[in-house]
Amino acid sequence: EQERTEERRREEESMREREREREEERRRQQEDYWKSQDELKAQKERELELAMNQNQLMKQSMEAARRRRQEEEERIEAERKAGAQDRLRELERKRQEREEQEREAYAARDAEQREREEREREQRDKERGERERAMQEERARYQQHQQQQHQHQHQHQQQ
Repeated sequence: EQERTEERRREEESMREREREREEERRRQQEDYWKSQDELKAQKERELELAMNQNQLMKQSMEAARRRRQEEEERIEAERKAGAQDRLRELERKRQEREEQEREAYAARDAEQREREEREREQRDKERGERERAMQEERARYQQHQQQQHQHQHQHQQQ
């Protein structure tokens, strides 16, 4: 009788120790999850700041381009008044070439930005999926543990 009581006490102590270990693991996983959420938030804030900076640079660039066009148009008008048609055609051709180059540069920057955002979105989605899978696995382990505990208690009650 005393041996069974001692054995039961050791089993209960072992179960408590395993439960403490599982609780510690759950706590660590929860801390990791919140840390990754904080990192994700910080990354989003950096992305927003970068986008705002890029937007400001683009506005400045567009304003500079507008001023250049205005200056060119003023020069063209001056040339027109002076009657220098050849020079006028050359200035117009250069202006059109420059505008085309600017359009191409803007299009290339936009394409790079979209690709970078898509890569970042895919990375975030991948990380989110991994975190969700880890949480689901933890829930499944916890439920299995609860079922085992319930069965173990039921067995003890039947004895």
